[in-house]
Amino acid sequence: MTRGFGYTAFVVDAYAGVIPGWECSLVKYTGFVERTLRHAVAFRIREGHPFDDAIHHSDAGSQYTAIHYGETLMIEGLTPSVGTVGDALDNALCETTIGLYKTECIREGSPFRTGPIGTLSDLEDITSAWVAWYNRAQADAPARETTARGGRGRVLRSTARRKAHRSHVTRCA
Repeated sequence: MTRGFGYTAFVVDAYAGVIPGWECSLVKYTGFVERTLRHAVAFRIREGHPFDDAIHHSDAGSQYTAIHYGETLMIEGLTPSVGTVGDALDNALCETTIGLYKTECIREGSPFRTGPIGTLSDLEDITSAWVAWYNRAQADAPARETTARGGRGRVLRSTARRKAHRSHVTRCA
């Protein structure tokens, strides 16, 4: 991966303010983001807080608009919601999370990095450490009074973005 791309997908629970699921991959396809979703569902069940009455919002990337992914959402009991193409306003939470991830974790000199990101395992190791730190920091933050839907249920957002790793340099395509 020294001269290639690595992809990281997150599921961000907008109500709880945590990342319950994430996955790193060398290719971006539907199965990659489905695994991320399954990780999030399993995490919330283990925590005793399953996603009840939740909306899954994503951008209009092909892996999120695939029929199989929509079926996976329905099987997990989530209501799908997709933003309009070219409009990042409705996906601001995930765009912000990705920005934090790139700034705090992926960039050269990050405290989460111990050297170049040369393999998928390197990317997974630093992502795991960053997500654990992020979730602990969110747990210490004050509780939210209402949800993004005015108190009727949680909004779940996920996104995958491409990271280029070229000898310590990361850029977003």
